[in-house]
Amino acid sequence: CLWDTAVRNCLPCFAYKIHSKSTLQYILGSALRCLKDMNLCWSEIKKKSHNIRVRLEALSDHSGKLQLSLQETIDWLTQKDEELSKQLPFSGDIDSVEQHSQFHTAFMEEVKAKGPFILATLDSAQAFLSQHPLEGAEEPAQNKDLSPKHRIQNMSRFIWKQANVSSEMWERLGARCIDRHRHIERTLDKLLELQGGMEEIGLALSQAEAVRESWEPVGDLFIDSLQEHIESTKMFKEELGTVKDGMKLADDLAHQLAISDVHLSTENSQHLEELGFRWKVLQTTIEERLKQLQDAHRDFGPGSQHFLSSKSNSKIV
Repeated sequence: CLWDTAVRNCLPCFAYKIHSKSTLQYILGSALRCLKDMNLCWSEIKKKSHNIRVRLEALSDHSGKLQLSLQETIDWLTQKDEELSKQLPFSGDIDSVEQHSQFHTAFMEEVKAKGPFILATLDSAQAFLSQHPLEGAEEPAQNKDLSPKHRIQNMSRFIWKQANVSSEMWERLGARCIDRHRHIERTLDKLLELQGGMEEIGLALSQAEAVRESWEPVGDLFIDSLQEHIESTKMFKEELGTVKDGMKLADDLAHQLAISDVHLSTENSQHLEELGFRWKVLQTTIEERLKQLQDAHRDFGPGSQHFLSSKSNSKIV
């Protein structure tokens, strides 16, 4: 260092004894030269110190803006994550799910529009950390007067933490948006299938109920027609197997929706319960009708004492 050199050059000057005027002039000249060297060295030190301070201030300003952008990203992602959580659960009817689908589509567009800013911020953080990489584990500061290197390491460490949090939250929000979109699509598909199934069941039940209303009382039937009525009733029961399958599918769909935290709306739930009740009543009616026909056939049909003593084309009662 010029400072050390200047000091070493100056010290001998003061070691001489003053014997004459020429010696005094020599000593004074040497001292002046030493002071000049020391001033030059001090100027260089001040210049380097100034350059370091300017660089640190510029770096601090850049890191400060970057930290603000990262914190803004974290705050925005936190808000959107909370908004996404508040969207559930939604009602189990088609209109409600379609409205929710439109809302979520707009939500995803908002997230997508924020993407370039977030990615640019993360790229800036990566570039900063590439220029000022972390060195070793974090060490507690011994005093408030940190060295420039220590200050830069603190900046890098804080930016690294913010960037990690931002990156993880961004990935998680994107994944949740996709999962929610798929959940809405699956829910809508199941509700459309359920509604279509309930309409078919309702139509089939109405037709079956009309047939049931057309049945004559068993006591008004001719004895020789009992076997025919028994066969037609059995066939009618078999044909209603599609209603049985439809009811099972509808119940399964409602159960699948409930498992995925989508509960049927009051209207859909009441409609499904009504169909289930009508189906049970129809089943009971068919079984009772078939039993009455079979009992009458046993008591009045071929082989019975009553059949042998009466005409085959007579009524039961």
